[in-house]
Amino acid sequence: MINELCEKNDAKVVFNSAHGTNPVEIMRHQGTVNGLKYLHEDCKTIYPDETENRYYAIHEWIINHNDIEDWIVIDDMKVYGPKQILIDYKVGITMHNFMRANEMLGNNIKMPLFINNI
Repeated sequence: MINELCEKNDAKVVFNSAHGTNPVEIMRHQGTVNGLKYLHEDCKTIYPDETENRYYAIHEWIINHNDIEDWIVIDDMKVYGPKQILIDYKVGITMHNFMRANEMLGNNIKMPLFINNI
């Protein structure tokens, strides 16, 4: 779903993860091996190397990349701010999360309605 979300919204993935202690090359490799096609060239924030504040790390990344028009956070941990899709790590991204993410990025995709046994 992340790839489809990126494709529909011309978006790129940036990691803001505890795994960010790894060098960017390792993060890029892990993302690619796990099927992510749309990684930003600078695909990780300064969290947790330079700050323990995840929102601050996102803010700093955006300041350093002045071509960013919009952004959202998809995470299973609460990150301060209104631009987050909070997911359940046991479930992953649900269709509701996917639809909400598209809506937040300005791409209102209509949910298909399937009716069975009429």
